[in-house]
Amino acid sequence: MAEHTTTEGTTRRSVLRAGGLGLGAAFLAACSADIQSGGIAGTPASSTSTPATVPTTVPSAAALAGDATQLRTAASVELLVADLYTEYGPKLTDPAFVDHAARFAEAHSAAAEVYLAALEEAVAAEEAAAEAGATTTTTEPVAPNPYLEENFVGPAQEGLVDDVTILNFLRAAESTITANAINAVGVFTKAEWRQQAMAFGAASARRVTVLDNAGQGSVPTSAFYPLTDLMPNDAFLTGETTTTTEAADAAGGADTTTTTVAGG
Repeated sequence: MAEHTTTEGTTRRSVLRAGGLGLGAAFLAACSADIQSGGIAGTPASSTSTPATVPTTVPSAAALAGDATQLRTAASVELLVADLYTEYGPKLTDPAFVDHAARFAEAHSAAAEVYLAALEEAVAAEEAAAEAGATTTTTEPVAPNPYLEENFVGPAQEGLVDDVTILNFLRAAESTITANAINAVGVFTKAEWRQQAMAFGAASARRVTVLDNAGQGSVPTSAFYPLTDLMPNDAFLTGETTTTTEAADAAGGADTTTTTVAGG
């Protein structure tokens, strides 16, 4: 029988192994031509993209009027509380709280100025959006809140006779500002005004903790501020309302009737 020999270093097993590897590589190469990159299904996304845009919502006339009401009211309450500190601060016997009262009065006066500047902007926006025959609010001088002056300050004045009663009264005033600010955040249409209201409300909340317990102070026990001192609806100032109605006359012109009603 003839002898079959193989080249040195080459065996029958290595020849079969090499052949199998070659066939496998050819099969994978043929398949890979029809396979897309991993993780891509269908047509690849375009390499260029358009930044997402947020739709702009135009505030309604009622929303704009609500802005003006909140800003006007907030300014009037800040002015009232500033006056209270100015009047009753010097009557305190504790020098530390006399100093506190002076600083708090300045802070409330400054807050009122911020609200008044925002009010001018709000009224301008309302007038720009108003149409003929619509109802708009006019910019009237803002005074210390008349409702709170009559129903909150007036009845309490006779009892403000010492540090305990004065400090507790001022604490209640600060709490009202805090509650009002929290309420206003849900009404304002501009983020800037919401942020400002939160800042002023937080400042008043801190003063509440200083004045609490007749000046002994307190530590908040909850992250949620109670709205028990939110003032009634009658204290909100809507300003003056002007209604303009245009009607065609016999000559084809237009008669204008303006009715002015004092707001709350």
